[in-house]
Amino acid sequence: MTNRGIPLIARIVQITVILSCIVGSLWIGMRFFEPIPIPPGPKTQRSVMFDKSSDISGNSVFSGLQQYGPSKVEVGETGRVNPFTPLSPPIKTTSTATSTKAVIDSDVKATTETTGTAMEAI
Repeated sequence: MTNRGIPLIARIVQITVILSCIVGSLWIGMRFFEPIPIPPGPKTQRSVMFDKSSDISGNSVFSGLQQYGPSKVEVGETGRVNPFTPLSPPIKTTSTATSTKAVIDSDVKATTETTGTAMEAI
């Protein structure tokens, strides 16, 4: 009886541990993915009205304000026409060959001189 009882108890413990892990992970998942309640926003008014009693333009304190600093913004220098052009002048490249045909012709002449036979350029 003792030989058969130990594996049965071990299996019961294994099943209990597995079920506990499943239930625990589901409980943690439910808590983690629980939606966060968002409070409602402030109530908005349907129309905007101008209250003449709260207008500050007629107030003596508002009319007594003085402007500090320059009264007019002076026109400054404008930027470059194309801001993406390089700041330094572009580098000019020069080529010693006038054309591809001239390079091919010079190669054909050099080959003809060394081998003594005429070759055609492709």
